[in-house]
Amino acid sequence: MTDIPPLSPEQLRRRSDPATFRFASTADLPDVPGIIGQDRVEEAVRFAIGIHRYGYNLYALGPSGMGKHSFVRAFLQRQADEAPSPPDWCYVHNFKDARRPRALEVPAGRAPRLRDDMERLLEELQAAIPAVFESDEYGAQRKLLEARLNEDSAQAFAEVEARAREQGIALIRAAQGVGLAPLRDGEVMEAEEFKRLPEEEQERLRAVMAELQKEIERAAAALPTAARKHREELRKLDRRVTAQAATHLVDEVRARWTDVPELVGYLSEVEGVVVDHAADFLPAPEGANAMKALLGSRGKETRSFKRFQVNVLVTRDDPGSPVVYEDYPTYGNVVGRIEHLSELGNLVTDFTLIQAGSLHRANGGYLIVDARKLLLQPMAWDELKRSLRSQVLRVDSLVRALSIVNTASLEPEPIPLDVKVVLVGERQLYYLLSGLDPDFCELFKVAADFEEQLDRTPEGEALYARLLGTFARKEGLRPLDPGAVASAVEHSSRRAGDSEKLQVHA
Repeated sequence: MTDIPPLSPEQLRRRSDPATFRFASTADLPDVPGIIGQDRVEEAVRFAIGIHRYGYNLYALGPSGMGKHSFVRAFLQRQADEAPSPPDWCYVHNFKDARRPRALEVPAGRAPRLRDDMERLLEELQAAIPAVFESDEYGAQRKLLEARLNEDSAQAFAEVEARAREQGIALIRAAQGVGLAPLRDGEVMEAEEFKRLPEEEQERLRAVMAELQKEIERAAAALPTAARKHREELRKLDRRVTAQAATHLVDEVRARWTDVPELVGYLSEVEGVVVDHAADFLPAPEGANAMKALLGSRGKETRSFKRFQVNVLVTRDDPGSPVVYEDYPTYGNVVGRIEHLSELGNLVTDFTLIQAGSLHRANGGYLIVDARKLLLQPMAWDELKRSLRSQVLRVDSLVRALSIVNTASLEPEPIPLDVKVVLVGERQLYYLLSGLDPDFCELFKVAADFEEQLDRTPEGEALYARLLGTFARKEGLRPLDPGAVASAVEHSSRRAGDSEKLQVHA
């Protein structure tokens, strides 16, 4: 058996020579950019964000306190500043199906302008449409249509009345309808007088009145058709008058959005709805104010006007793509939510109550989430995976998602999703997810493993000295001289348990 010689005290401790450091104190050294010794991590992050393919999201793993979040966010921010800004997204009313609000893509930073344009258009329509209905020209055309209806009605009965008089029968108009009575010397006979007539004359008059009654019924049957025709003519008149007031106002808005074809189509739909529902813009009839006060601000009139509003879900105020950190990754905070209001004891909602989640805000850029916090929130992890798999964003109510009974609610149109998700967590959590969740490795194909140690070379010791100086300045501490740095290097090596390594993790 070969004898192993014992180690001397000098061999058990690798000393650091202060003379090797070329500075008076760490105050003379520049700051360290980020975390030192993380070349492989930087390469992994650059690889993940450089591949625009399904599943190339990133998991940054390492012990707590290493500054993983700060490093990743700073690196992503540098990349994001050079990227183009993604588009804004809005939700608007779906005029064909109110339960399925439409998602509109708007060029970056212009969604608030669209919202303001629609609010201004609504104000102008509320002033212009009542004014045109109160004009003398509209009143004259309406009176002409009414006079024509009355004339047609009178003409239909005038012919029957003329034939009746020729046969000695009077046509009597009353509130209950139109009746017939025999005449004598131009005067209506009394019942007793009629009974004194010969039986043959009575029978003749009854037969004549029966025939005339059929003609009256035929004339009366034509009245609803004439009334319907009259109402149709009134509707055409109202549509024509409304179009005169609304079209040029909508055209002014449309001219500002000719570069967004989908929005031009939406404005055409708005114009059609305004023309078809001009009555919504007219003053409420007398007696409606009490009901309006009962319903409050969400009465019928307010609801009808809400159809023309724009819900700006997300807008891009700053250049570049977004970098979003979600500190509280609940289900609603990640994928968005649909809020409700209480109205007369019931919960109601509409498209203006759709709220964006962090995935909406990060769409077109990067989302950073703490893995442990995400997994602690009910259904948040599953919903994030579903969104990444489908590559679309669906806003749904958590109550409906958990409910056995399907309740009626909004189903907003999904939004295309293009985002890089970075999970930040411990190594143990990474390996647990890799082993227990079959979707994890499919969706997070890239791992950035933060190194805890640095090679103890002259270059490594010089870099460690810069790290100490950076930390001292950041925390407001006094700088270290070369002797103190040498002692810190030796202590870091002991913590690493290797004379060839330096422990950089606090």
